Amino acid sequence: MASSSSVGGKVGRIVDDIILGPEDGFVILTADQVVTHGDRILKKPSSIEEVREFVMGYADGTPVTTHGACVIAHHPSGHRVHGIETASVYFDASLAGCDLVDCLLGAGEPILGCAGGLMIEHPYVREHVVRIDGTEDSVMGLSKDLVERLLLELREKLDGVE
Repeated sequence: MASSSSVGGKVGRIVDDIILGPEDGFVILTADQVVTHGDRILKKPSSIEEVREFVMGYADGTPVTTHGACVIAHHPSGHRVHGIETASVYFDASLAGCDLVDCLLGAGEPILGCAGGLMIEHPYVREHVVRIDGTEDSVMGLSKDLVERLLLELREKLDGVE
């Protein structure tokens, strides 16, 4: 289990405010993400051909949207907070005619290990992104802003219990 001091930054300070010592309990964060494109839920692709299908679809102007859910619980109080954050990625139509999948494979990238088949942070992918509505960390898996908001909400709940 990571200590709050290993988290660092603003989130680490908020956790430190909640938990001053072992007698104050601990915080559990659970999160997951779903990727959609149009009316489809995109899982991790099972084949290179499926990655190619995904990428061809991204060129149609419909955004790839990530839906990230997070629940933070405090033990032993049982207080829980939760939230959802979405982010949408719009790709250029030129994606349909490029060899992005082959380039990623040639670079040894684990495209079968990513929901939707692409890693937004990769330079080969980034050059085809028109815009992102939301934050990049939301697209990559977990919104820092959402975690900060939820930790502050949890702290308020705990401060209200004396």
